[in-house]
Amino acid sequence: ALEAFAEIEPGSPMIDGMRQWLVIQRQAQDWGSDQQLAEVVYVILSSGSDWTVADTPASFSLDGRPISIPARDRITGSFTVSLDSRMASGAELSIVKGRGHQSWGGVCARYIAPVADVKAFSESDVSIAKRLLVVDESDNGTTVRELGNSPLKVGQRIRVELTVTTARDIDYTTVTDERPGCLAPADQVSRYTWQDGIGYYREVRNDVTDFFFYRLPRGTFIITYDTFVSQEGEYANGIATLQSLYAPMLSAHSAGQILTVNR
Repeated sequence: ALEAFAEIEPGSPMIDGMRQWLVIQRQAQDWGSDQQLAEVVYVILSSGSDWTVADTPASFSLDGRPISIPARDRITGSFTVSLDSRMASGAELSIVKGRGHQSWGGVCARYIAPVADVKAFSESDVSIAKRLLVVDESDNGTTVRELGNSPLKVGQRIRVELTVTTARDIDYTTVTDERPGCLAPADQVSRYTWQDGIGYYREVRNDVTDFFFYRLPRGTFIITYDTFVSQEGEYANGIATLQSLYAPMLSAHSAGQILTVNR
């Protein structure tokens, strides 16, 4: 479609919009074979305005203090900066690009904090929420209720519920759910699973449960798995993290929580 537009109306402003849309889709999607990818790259570079002209490098500052970028990293377009927590906390990151062609980028922040202090994080394209449900079984049947801030009891069946929301189609996505030391998975076999209209491979490990999605379509999906409370004490309920392998900046995680288990 882009190639046809470029042939029919070479000067149309819609051409650059179509090129931009294609590049954004490529950020988190698989375009198939190398031949298909080469054809798309060719038509993007050969239509519309010239995006290959050298431009003024982008400048970065933190609360007005410039961040120096090595010349080598300016060529690759990817760099890592270690910041003192006192300087970075609450500071505003400012990025100013040149006035020429289109630019794309992303910021990934990594820090260390107690689990209880971790707040939920999401962005416009992806989000994930985690909650624990208590599964009660009686002669009248099975009921499910939210745990809330109530203490757990040894032997209880706890259902972990992960709510994943995406505003766009994303390929090759992972969800890593960190389990507290007091919860043992009811099903300890790793396998491919189909749930809530979506397929994924679930991998059960010692301290986490991983979910691998080949294709995560736009929408909201609820993923659950059951565990049993194995021992008493106080435990940190780890966070659930969603991240695109193609675009690590497409990431979200749930909030941290402290669990109390009584005998």
